[in-house]
Amino acid sequence: MFKALLKKQLIELSSFIILDRKTGKKRTTGKSVMYILLYLVLFFTIGFTFYGMGATLAEVAVSFDLDWFYFAFAGIITLMLGVFGDVFNTYSTVYRPKDNDLLLSMPIKPSMILTVRMFSVYLIGLLYEAAVMIPMSIAYWMNAEITPLRIILPILFLFILNFLVISITCVLGWIVAIVANKLKNKAIVTSVMTVGFIAIIYFLSFQMQNLAYTLSENIQGISSSIQTSVYPLYVMGKGVSGDIPFFLLFTLFCVLIAAITLYVMSRSFIKLATTSHSEKKNKYKEQTTKQNSIQNALVKKELLKFRSSSAYLLNSGLSLFILPVLGIVAVVMKSTINTTLGQAYAELPALQNAMPVIITAAVCLTAGMDTIAAPSVSLEGKNLWILKSMPIPTYEILLAKQQPHVILNSIASAVASILLGIAFNFDLPIIIFMIVCTSVFNMVTAKICILLGLKFAILSWTMEAIAIKQNIGTMLALFAALVLTLIIGGAYFAVMNKLTVNIYLIIVIAVLVLAARLLDRVIKTKGVALFNAL
Repeated sequence: MFKALLKKQLIELSSFIILDRKTGKKRTTGKSVMYILLYLVLFFTIGFTFYGMGATLAEVAVSFDLDWFYFAFAGIITLMLGVFGDVFNTYSTVYRPKDNDLLLSMPIKPSMILTVRMFSVYLIGLLYEAAVMIPMSIAYWMNAEITPLRIILPILFLFILNFLVISITCVLGWIVAIVANKLKNKAIVTSVMTVGFIAIIYFLSFQMQNLAYTLSENIQGISSSIQTSVYPLYVMGKGVSGDIPFFLLFTLFCVLIAAITLYVMSRSFIKLATTSHSEKKNKYKEQTTKQNSIQNALVKKELLKFRSSSAYLLNSGLSLFILPVLGIVAVVMKSTINTTLGQAYAELPALQNAMPVIITAAVCLTAGMDTIAAPSVSLEGKNLWILKSMPIPTYEILLAKQQPHVILNSIASAVASILLGIAFNFDLPIIIFMIVCTSVFNMVTAKICILLGLKFAILSWTMEAIAIKQNIGTMLALFAALVLTLIIGGAYFAVMNKLTVNIYLIIVIAVLVLAARLLDRVIKTKGVALFNAL
């Protein structure tokens, strides 16, 4: 039975490579190989970042005979990435898999089910850790004298540290399971956490080299502090660098923690796997409900759909998170920006006049990456007939599908415009023109998105991600927004000697309004015809 469960878990683990989730059928060998190569490229890209950091630090650590410090630092980074990458996998694999109830209803010991689940978690954690530890070990071997012990111990360390990683992720996964059951709107929380994860990865990627240099310059002082204040780190680093007693002590610690975790979970696995926390029910209070217009009701429906789908939020609304953050970062770094721009303006005086247009184009470009309206028709799927059967003018339906795109992107663009205007010391009229310009730009892109979404609608999808990610209309909408942004930003340099920034932005706003009116006419004719033909 254990062998059958293990085989099932391994097949499930590799299903993203073997199976085509769009059709539910097995992929061809060629496509599977392409997916494997894609993940290998991603693995080596991440590994190269950590190798660069390791090479800088290893040279200094070896020269000061502080090999243990290098491996202590490598171990901490490996532990962090392993835990952070594997915690949600632990949540979905151990606590909330779809087949828990089915397996528990069979004559199978819960401890056996748990062991197989934990093995799956162990393998995924191993992949995350290998992306850090293998490149950093190679960087160490390139700078230190190679001995059999120095090759074997870092490799063994990777497998041993993973016991500590899965113990931590099991605890965190349990917390995630409790929090997830209490949340009413999981999509927004999932999206925020995903964006946070991406931001952390990008931040670490850009700061790795600086961190390595900082550690290299203060390596003796930091190592002394670790040795006296954080002794377990010293034991870990000392063990991996070649001290067998310390290595055995660290191994014993990791295995003991993992054994305790497995024992506790096996004792309460059925309760953990089957507990369903009920949400608080709102008490009914009699009240008068205001009648909504058709347009308001349709817009509320579209907004509800958008905020209830994490795939929709992340793939079509990522800039809603990026734009405010971009503005906040600019305000925080205002003094640095002004110093840098002062030097640039001294060498290129024309740049100072062009900066408001450049920033406006940058905000438009970022907002243009949001294509909320493009997949909105496709996301109706097989339920499209419900909308078509209602006594609502088709144009009203298409107008409502544009509104979330316009409203949400315009709010995010306005926040970014105000904050960037403050950071770059723009005058109030220019900031106002920026807000108006980006808002009208969002109106134009919404209409382009809806037309392309109608032309290339996908209604026979099995997963929402197919309608969102694999929609040609979405890709063309992104390209159209890019071209439009380049025109807005580039045209100014052709007329900058003849027009002021204010006049130019007024002209851009007027042209965009005209384009929006023309596109609206197209939607009323061809757009309506395309929708009715679906």
